[in-house]
Amino acid sequence: MLGAIIGDICGAVYEFNNRKTTNPSEINLVNKKCYFTDDTVLTVATAEVLLQKRNYTYAYKEWGCRYLHAGFGGTF
Repeated sequence: MLGAIIGDICGAVYEFNNRKTTNPSEINLVNKKCYFTDDTVLTVATAEVLLQKRNYTYAYKEWGCRYLHAGFGGTF
């Protein structure tokens, strides 16, 4: 789960701004533009469900409402 969160945060800046390069040094994975998205929010909610034996629906709604700015689609 930590890997998923790190990948989400580092990759968020490239989600709609794809870069194609064969030179890895051109990619700056950790910078001030990095941010978490709805993927991280739901990953944390899933961890809470598994650790505390909560209901998925309630946990997702609670975490989703807490972080509405994270990029959830309108149908969430």
